[in-house]
Formats: sequence, structure tokens, C-alpha cells
Amino acid sequence: MGRYSFPSCCPNGCPGFRAKWTPRQDVQLQPLPKPKEADVTEGAPQADKEKEPDILIIREINPCISINGPFHHTSRYDLMTREFQPQLIVRRGQSFQLDIKLSRPYNEEKDGISFIFTVDDEDKPSHGNGTMIAIPLLKKG
Repeated sequence: MGRYSFPSCCPNGCPGFRAKWTPRQDVQLQPLPKPKEADVTEGAPQADKEKEPDILIIREINPCISINGPFHHTSRYDLMTREFQPQLIVRRGQSFQLDIKLSRPYNEEKDGISFIFTVDDEDKPSHGNGTMIAIPLLKKG
């Protein structure tokens, strides 16, 4: 079908990890079927309303920076005030607000939502070292 070649990564001849694949010329590649076209709005596919599956899809998340910033005393941080892709900064232990737009109304009887929060500058966030936490959405009361 094809052949791999492994280039050397340094003058001493140590093997590199990168590989290069070239298809054989004597074998015809089979064409793959084209996927159905989807209307994509901000990264989330928009299906026809009558054909849309019954799964819950997050369409948009508004971090409510103008509400959360003053409440957490972070509204003057550069990440919160920049014009291109501002980011929410909140303080540990304080509540905050998010507005989430879903593909259909949330049904607490059949839908399950969990939020997974990670420390942004951690290379490998994990539950064990406290840099990742999952919080389920539960009923009030």
C-alpha cells in the first residue's frame, strides 16, 4: 500500500520519531464518499429542525464578563478587558454566572450535564493534583 521512511533527527544518526508516508504508485486509491453538508455556526453544526437528534448540544456559552468581573474584582484584568476573545477570570470559592444556549430546552428528567473545569496553564490537568474538577448540574433544592 505504501512505505514509511524515518529521517534522522541529528548528525549523529539517532533515529527520529517523525515518519513520512508515500503511497505506492501501482495501487489505486479508492475514493471515499463525501459527507453530508452541514450548516456550521460558530463551530457547532446546525441540522434541520425536524431531523435534529434528541441529544442536547451546546450552541453558545456566554461567560457574562460584565456581571462576573465586578463581583470577583477581576474586571480590570487584561484577559477580561481585551477586545479579541476576552476570557473569564473568577475567584476560587465564589459563585459565578454562565449563560448557555442549547439546541433544545433542557429536560432535567432525561438530560445530564456536567461541567469540567481545568487550570488553564497546566500541561496535564488531573483530578489527583487538583487541576481538574467535574461538577454535575443538579436540581435546586
